[in-house]
Amino acid sequence: MLGKFRRRRFGEILVDENLINQAQINEALELQRGSGDSLGNILLDLGYITESDVVKALSIQYQIPFIRPSNYDLDRKLIESFDGPFLHRHTILPLDKMGNLLLVVATDVPSKTVLGQLQKVSKCDIAFYLGSGTEVKKALLDLAPISDEDLLKIRNEMKALKEDSGEQAQVAAKESGELRMEDLDLSSEKILSSLDAAWDSIFVEGDEAAEKSESS
Repeated sequence: MLGKFRRRRFGEILVDENLINQAQINEALELQRGSGDSLGNILLDLGYITESDVVKALSIQYQIPFIRPSNYDLDRKLIESFDGPFLHRHTILPLDKMGNLLLVVATDVPSKTVLGQLQKVSKCDIAFYLGSGTEVKKALLDLAPISDEDLLKIRNEMKALKEDSGEQAQVAAKESGELRMEDLDLSSEKILSSLDAAWDSIFVEGDEAAEKSESS
């Protein structure tokens, strides 16, 4: 399905939606060179965009609906059926199980490996929403708490992964002479889970719930 249309780049969407300008994108791309960090995280660190902007851009880019976990009654037993450190490491929150379908909230498009692990544990097909990192992390801390030692271990793993990615980016740039850094923002492993037409109504419902929550 993805091969049938041109998927706009993350930065391109931010500019088209008037969330950022091209000069700010160029600045972030320069900082991204050799850092191994995602374009979204760099723009967040610079204060040019918000978490909501990141989720909105990813939602547009991959046509995936977004929700706010705080608007839902989360199933503690369902969440506890998964390995806590795994959920924290990948910032994924199981939301609901309907028959042979597991709904999860993720802060980015999960990789094939992560989706495979979710399928193996749940024995279900996986469909997912996008959510903000702050809300997903808060829900995980509340409903899938892990030890401070495990949290520190995960943070160190993520830091090492960024540093390793940065070194690989520098090597690739030297070997090729030119590297489009924005292409590093989403890896080739990241995929779109199969979603049916019902997602359209779910997207509208989630958006209305978010607006209702903000106005209350």
